[in-house]
Amino acid sequence: MKFGEYLIAGMSTFLDDNPEALAVYAAYQRLMTDTVLWAKIQARERFLTDQWLIIGQASEENKIKVVRVMQQRGASVAEITEMTGLSPSEIERLG
Repeated sequence: MKFGEYLIAGMSTFLDDNPEALAVYAAYQRLMTDTVLWAKIQARERFLTDQWLIIGQASEENKIKVVRVMQQRGASVAEITEMTGLSPSEIERLG
């Protein structure tokens, strides 16, 4: 048995023994074959990364604008906190 075949056999055994892992793997396979969804995920990641970079250089006025844009685009308080370093109370105050 080749090494790659050994890994596939081991993974199959693992997935057969772990229904939760099998469900996650199936969702991952659907994601990887859905090019539209994958493009949307990548676009969102680029957006969040861009916001994070902008915040690093932003003045207070710009922070208010960025927080509002992120909120309008559906970013959660947790995402905004992660990207901006602002506390949830600061986000509420700015938004």
